[in-house]
Amino acid sequence: MHFHTQIVAVVYLNEQLGLNGTEIGIFFLITLLASIPGALLGAKVTSRLNPVRSWQICLSCLTIVTIVGSVILEGVSKNLSYCWGICIGVFLGWHYPTEGLIFSVCLPKGREAELSGFYVYCTQILGWAPPLVFSALVEADVSQVYGVWSVTVFIIIAICIMQIMAPWAEILEETQKPDLVKEMAAMKDDEETRNKKPLTTPSAVGMSEPTLPAVLLVEDSVETEKEMHP
Repeated sequence: MHFHTQIVAVVYLNEQLGLNGTEIGIFFLITLLASIPGALLGAKVTSRLNPVRSWQICLSCLTIVTIVGSVILEGVSKNLSYCWGICIGVFLGWHYPTEGLIFSVCLPKGREAELSGFYVYCTQILGWAPPLVFSALVEADVSQVYGVWSVTVFIIIAICIMQIMAPWAEILEETQKPDLVKEMAAMKDDEETRNKKPLTTPSAVGMSEPTLPAVLLVEDSVETEKEMHP
């Protein structure tokens, strides 16, 4: 996902898909531009769900796009790789803001500076692993397609680890940020209110309640008079 994974991408695009240096640059430029709508899409999903669920969906879609793209692009026109770059860019634009949001919100008050270095440490300490696995597979004459798949294994592990996280509301309470809990609850209530449709009644749509025919009313009044004056 970071610089080390970009090295894998450059090798794969050049040797497997046959892109030259200029075409690889265009590929990354398209990916960068596609990250803009991806960030907007991530903001929409995060506001409707929560950052953890949004990040899981993003990583799951990124894994699927990576695997499917590496299979489809093998043996076809290399120009289709730009479409692959658009898809990857959308999910990368979704990934990075959501990752930063989760970390910043999970920080306890008063420990932001202390844990910011820990964040950088965690994002870099295992950066060597995906390129190492990819290189080992390539050196063993394994197809680079499987090498790309091996990179997605690390993403799948991250998704599984996020499954054991505490509920998002509980995380906010532990970090002493109840205002965010109230804001999320208010947003959820507003959404439920918008989804509810008002019930319509005959009077609400300009219809009057059904009345008995006039003939029946006259007959009833005559019978009542006969009973009163036999």
